Order: sequence, then C-alpha cells, then structure tokens
Amino acid sequence: MKGSEVLVVEQGTNQSVCIRYVFNNTLSSSVTPNDKPWSFSSDSVVVEPEYQYSVSFSHLPKLKKGCSSCTITKTISIPGVSPSIPISPKTAQLDPTPMQTHRVFILYSLDHPLYKEIILKLCAFLRAKCGAEVTLDLLESACLSTIGKMQWLEMQRERVHSSSDKILILCSRGVAAKWRAMCGVRPSVTLREDQDSPMGDMFTPALALIIPDFVHAVSLQKYIVAYFEEVSCQADVPSLFHVTVKYKLMKHFEELLFRIMGQEQHEPGRVKRIHGIAEDDYFHCSTGKALRDAIEGFQAYQLANPDWFSQELVGLTEENNTGSNCESLVETAYNHIQGIQDSEGASVLTTAVSCASFHKQNA
Repeated sequence: MKGSEVLVVEQGTNQSVCIRYVFNNTLSSSVTPNDKPWSFSSDSVVVEPEYQYSVSFSHLPKLKKGCSSCTITKTISIPGVSPSIPISPKTAQLDPTPMQTHRVFILYSLDHPLYKEIILKLCAFLRAKCGAEVTLDLLESACLSTIGKMQWLEMQRERVHSSSDKILILCSRGVAAKWRAMCGVRPSVTLREDQDSPMGDMFTPALALIIPDFVHAVSLQKYIVAYFEEVSCQADVPSLFHVTVKYKLMKHFEELLFRIMGQEQHEPGRVKRIHGIAEDDYFHCSTGKALRDAIEGFQAYQLANPDWFSQELVGLTEENNTGSNCESLVETAYNHIQGIQDSEGASVLTTAVSCASFHKQNA
C-alpha cells in the first residue's frame, strides 16, 4: 500500500473534494506494529450544517477499476445548529487539482524575451499546480507550420465555442499598441520578438478573429481578461475588453482559476478557496517559484530600462498568406458591429478595416 484516497461529495450540489495521502514508506501490513488498525485524520475539509456528504475511501494503488469491494463508501449527515448560535461564513478548502480537466487557450503579445518567459512559466504553473490543460502557440509550432496560423487560430476558437474551454487574454504594452494600431490611432506595430518568431505576430490576427464575440453577451463568458500588474497596468487593457471583468495577476489568480473551472467561488454562506495559489503562497511550489522569478526578472529589467518597449519596436515585417483570411474575418466583424463606438473615439468598424488594410499591405 503506497497511499490512500478520500473523496468527499456534497450530495446536494455534487461538489467534491479529493484528498490523497502518499506514504513516504510503503506499508506492508494493514495493521500497525501494535496490531491495531491504521488511523488517519484530516482537517482540510469544511462541512456545512444540515448537509449530507458521501465519503469514499480507497487504497493506492487501486486494485481494480470499478471494483466496489476496493472502496468503502459511507453517507454522513451533518447535524443542524441551534438558531441562537450564529454561524459565520465558512471557507471551503478545495483540492488544487480539479476532478475534471479544464482547458484554456492563452492569447498574448510577444513583447520581450523576458515576457515570453512569464507566459511559459504561467503555462507550466497552470498545468502542474492547477491541473489545467493549456493551449499555447509557443508549444504547437509543428501544428502551426503545417496548417498555418489563421487556420490554427480558427480551429482553437471553434473548439472553445463548442466546449467548456476558456480563452485567457493577457494584456500588456504590446497588446495595447497593436489594438491602437488596428484602430488607426498609431502606425502598425511589429515587435522584435514577432520578427524573430517563425509564427510572426499571432495576436493581431487573433484579435481580428474574436472582435465579433465581444458584441454578443453569450460569447463573453468564454473570455477571461487579465494582466500581470508588476509588469503591465490597467492602461494596457484595450477598450474592447472594458465590457468584461479584468483580473490582476497574481493578486486575482484564484478568482481567475475558478473562471477557468467554470465554478462560482462565492456561494451563500461560504467562500471556496484553493490552497497554494493565492498571491502570498503560489510561489511555494517549484512552478510557482519559477513564475514569480520570471515576473520579478522582467519587472527589474523594466525599471532599469524605462524605454524598453520603444527598443522592441521594429516597424513592419512581411506576413505571408494572412491578407485574404484576415480580410474575410474582418468582413464578418463588419456585419456584426456597425456603428459601435469604443472609448478611444474610433469605431470598432474602423478597427476591423484598419486590420484588413494592415494585412493587405503586408500580404
């Protein structure tokens, strides 16, 4: 026996918490050296009065999938509390790894090599610590080179809209600059990292692709907008995204993760929490520490180089086989968003036309 697993399911809502104990030393017997049954306890599950819970216990490794005799299950009813005794809101601690796998597609701008490190470390943290599946262009270069970036982006968007997946948009100086370029507020933007990447600028065509979704309230639930507050700021969030909640990372990471999981963090009488991902303790694991180091590294570079973003601007570069595709996508946006004005004084329609013009010039 190498460990034990306890699954607690709240029968009213079907919410569950899974706790696994991994033994440092393999137990060779089901009893202690004193010939008594092993006894384990945990204080990591908070229960509510007058609720029923199903508690299942099994050894690890499990002997046989679906074997009912290998698992002990009991139903426990929590007694009520006298009305004269006040009940304070409870905090429910959840397992950091969700029972169901959740996928998130990350959109971002390649602002700088150090910012790219932050993106990669965030991806590793989401996978290792949070149990999420992450779709990131940097990790799918083979597929991108085979089918092309516009087809790949369309494929990701279709998969998100046909499932419970989410799209995480990470705002930064580059995102803001590319949005303003699409609006015609500033010249077209290409960054040094875009120029050096075999994929080129992935964010500008992705932005053109998702514009129509932001005029449909039903589609907004698929999008999560955030920025790393140590290296970016509120001003880096394009006005297109002002209609949705904006999360500061890592301050609001726990709330963001609940969005990815499709769960409500706040419920009547209690607040659900996930251990080990809050702003003050996410760096206690190896992937979290690597993420914090990457954030602090880029922050230090920005302080030492206040004009860092200007140094990354290299102007226009040639984009192959994107003009007609982007123009088609923008034409769709045209039909959806005529006359809608953004806060920068340019219509989203102008944004779309500017994007089409940009890709035509560089096709």
